[in-house]
Amino acid sequence: MAFSIINWNPIIRNFCYSPAFKHCLINKKNFGTSLKWETTLETGLQKIITRQKPGMIVVHKSWCGACRGLKPKFESSKDITHLSEGFVMISLADDNHPKDGKYMPDGDYVPRIMFLNPQGVLLFDIINEDAESIASSMKRVLNKFPD
Repeated sequence: MAFSIINWNPIIRNFCYSPAFKHCLINKKNFGTSLKWETTLETGLQKIITRQKPGMIVVHKSWCGACRGLKPKFESSKDITHLSEGFVMISLADDNHPKDGKYMPDGDYVPRIMFLNPQGVLLFDIINEDAESIASSMKRVLNKFPD
């Protein structure tokens, strides 16, 4: 088991897991608890193809301040929660981030959000300018691939 100061130090653990600071840490397996996530690229791609739904990949790191700042926006957005039902949502954290360069079309930064068509092919024309544009990007993808 990897060493973690949060697990070792009870003061830090109590601070980070207290209700007042529930967004202090990102669950390593997903990017928020209010959405249904796949946690590996392979499983996510299989479900995209099987279900014939578009996919949304969120690449993030547990230590990343911008990632921690984006998580509460996902969890509090009713639009994102509603729209996510039309997607296979894939959360790739820490060591699960994709190594293939095609998943880094404009760099290996985090957080990084990408969309895939129902065949699992990346949609390079759908980009997010900022956190507020995520829901509108999701709507654009769903409009391209209606049920």
